[in-house]
Order: sequence, then structure tokens, then C-alpha cells
Amino acid sequence: MEDTGIISFSLESLEKMKVFTEPGDHSFQGCIFAHRDSNSASQLGIFRYPCRINAYIAILCTKGSADIISNMRRFKIRKYTLFVSRPNDIIQLESWDNCEFYVIAMNDNFARRMRIDNKKVLSVFFGIQKRPCIEITMEDAKSLEDTFLFLLRDMQLFSEKDFYNEIIMNYVSLATYKACSIMCKYQEPASDNMNGATRRNEEYYNKFMELLNRNFKQEHAIAFYASQICITPKYLTSLIKKMSGRSANQWINEFVVMESKHLLKYSEMSIQEISYYLSFPNQSFFAQYFKRQTGISPSEYRTES
Repeated sequence: MEDTGIISFSLESLEKMKVFTEPGDHSFQGCIFAHRDSNSASQLGIFRYPCRINAYIAILCTKGSADIISNMRRFKIRKYTLFVSRPNDIIQLESWDNCEFYVIAMNDNFARRMRIDNKKVLSVFFGIQKRPCIEITMEDAKSLEDTFLFLLRDMQLFSEKDFYNEIIMNYVSLATYKACSIMCKYQEPASDNMNGATRRNEEYYNKFMELLNRNFKQEHAIAFYASQICITPKYLTSLIKKMSGRSANQWINEFVVMESKHLLKYSEMSIQEISYYLSFPNQSFFAQYFKRQTGISPSEYRTES
């Protein structure tokens, strides 16, 4: 069956849909720079439903507030908040109130071409999975904002001149290093007495979340994920609870329920088709599961306003 679940967007498809058409929006070889305020936020309505965006995205809020859901967790973006998401994270922009923010989004090809030390930033990107939204100081926010504005200025100043590509690539690298440096201050420090077992638990947690994001439609059992990571289900259950405050089963259920709700509301698939699509043995089993998780049957959820 064709994959008709949560909608996925590439940066190229968003450009074709004219999401980035404001005067301050610019595109460069798989990277997009945008500025939004309350007067231009109407274009963001496309993100009011859960979707996946195949890009690295950094959002710096400089005014107002917005409510965003990232991978089943709700965050409040306020003034001087930095929010970062990775490719294929599930994102939903619930609301915004007199909000102003800057956005840099880059696809994977662009990220691979950047002149950055992947070994240094790898730990930061693992930390994003646990804490994608941080409140930063006014000085840090101003530094990031200045980099963004200087970048836009020089995109116009050096357009069609020698070394234009190198100049813009280095600006994006600078912004990336700045953001990573800022996020490092808010991540748990790797203390000297942090032993190999603790580091492995971090790796297991990140691996579990990556596997879950790719396989939750087909695999609902902890045993599957434990076998992929080469640890016991009991150990996986314990460490996921310790690392995130939620059990592995809760994470699996939240991914499945969110996909179910999206399909029930926004697809033309029958409930039976949805049950098979999400690898339930039959419609009755799916209905029992959905009601146990949400307190309402799939048909009731589909018809409620």
C-alpha cells in the first residue's frame, strides 16, 4: 500500500508550494533563510497539522510566542528561544501569538557539503533529540540574529561576484558553530566520571528513537527494538525510562496513536486499511487498541468535530 501517513515535505517541495515567498526569504543550494512575523505567519498554516520536513531546521524567536509539537512533545517557543529539529522529525505548529522569528533550514546534501567538523557537532545533534528547545541569553540571541542579518546583506552585496558561494557557505558554517556552541551550554556536561556504560546508554537511547521513527508502523514490540540494538528487552525498557522519563512502550504507543489520528482525520483510508497499514492483525484489534489508548473508538474520533 502506498505510504499515505504523516505528510513529508522537502525544502524543494515547500519552495514550489510558495511557502517561502516573503521579501526577506532567500534560497541557496539546498538552504533556505526566512524571517517571519505576525503579518507574514499566514503562510505557516500548512504546518498546523503533523508533518515531517526532510531538513535540519533552526528557529530563533525574538518576539512573542508559539506552541510547537516535536516528536509528540509540546514546547513553548518564547522570546530568545532557540528550537532545532532534525530531518524526519514530526513537527506541528499549533499556534503563534505576535511572534517574530528567524529560520535557517538546510537539506542533508547541503549539510554534508558544509565545512564543519562532524565529530565535534555529533554530540550536539544527539542532544537535540532530548532537548530541541532551549531558552538562551539576550546576548546569544543577538549574536545569532546579527549573523543572520549579515548573511542576508552579503547575499545581496556579493551576488554574482567571485567567491559568492564560499562566502555564503562560510556564513552558514559560522551560524551552525554558533548555535552548537550555545546549545552545548544547556546540555548536560560530560563529566570526567561519566563511564563507558553511561555513554553507551546515551547511544542506545538515540538508536532506539531513530529505529522507532523508521519502524513504528510495522513494529510495535519492544523485543524488536532491543534485538536491533543487541540488548535485552528488560534492559532497553529500564534505560529508556531512565533517559526520557517515559517507558519504551509509551513512546511506541504515542507514535502509533499520532499516526492513527492523522490518518483518521486527514486521509481517505478506511479504518480497516489503517489497521493493516499500521500492522494490526485486523480492524477489531486496532479499534480495541485505539480506544484503550485514547478513550474513544476510531470511528468516533473520525466523526467528531
